[in-house]
Amino acid sequence: MLVLRLFAIAGILSILSGCGKQPVVPPTSDKPGDDKGVPAPSPIYKVKSEELAAEFKQNAAAAQAKYSGAVIEVSGKIIFLGLRDADNALVGLRETPDQKSGLNIGLSVVMKGRSVIGKIAREQEVSVRCTWKTLPLSSGLVEGELLTTGPDTAVRMTSEEFAQQFTADPKGMKEKCQDRTIILRGAVDSGPDPKGQANEFGLKGNGQIRIRCRIQPAYVDECPVPAIGKDVTVVGSLWLVDEGERVFLFVHM
Repeated sequence: MLVLRLFAIAGILSILSGCGKQPVVPPTSDKPGDDKGVPAPSPIYKVKSEELAAEFKQNAAAAQAKYSGAVIEVSGKIIFLGLRDADNALVGLRETPDQKSGLNIGLSVVMKGRSVIGKIAREQEVSVRCTWKTLPLSSGLVEGELLTTGPDTAVRMTSEEFAQQFTADPKGMKEKCQDRTIILRGAVDSGPDPKGQANEFGLKGNGQIRIRCRIQPAYVDECPVPAIGKDVTVVGSLWLVDEGERVFLFVHM
């Protein structure tokens, strides 16, 4: 019997970024009582995440001074999606390798609420708006909001369909799911295994494949193990298909 193991985590990505584009002066406000013709106090920079990273890589101090306190709109592909904590999601945009330090420089955006999880996916083009703050380069976190989304890149299906397709074509499903967000809908058909983790539960498969979901202990409070019989949606990504009969997924609930 093939066992699909889904590990639920809400990881914290530690990457940062910066870039060199000319500011775009925002339109004046037409709200009643506002002084028309007076631009908003902060300039808006529209940049790509890789360009932003390149500017910080070239001169971090100058980039930090330029963007500190500014409202910026950043576009790029999502490379990470998960929970920051109980009330916030974390979205990581495409990074740029720094040849000198060996680190990846990118952008991690904290978004209020969990509503973006399940709506956006890895490898999807998005744009976000955030106010850049004076932060240590190592923190790499800013608060922001989702503005626009490109075509959906998620692999979306029921847990039964997923099990059936993996039974029929394991290699093809591995290629299909590689580097993509996988969103499965299904009924919880079992709780923790007696000899397994207390933070595990099973999703309904196709009779040949068991789908096991694991929630990282640090996030059990935010993502409690659901009751048997409950319909749930799990959001995850493919991690490993070994030589045996197991498929591992990291899952962000």
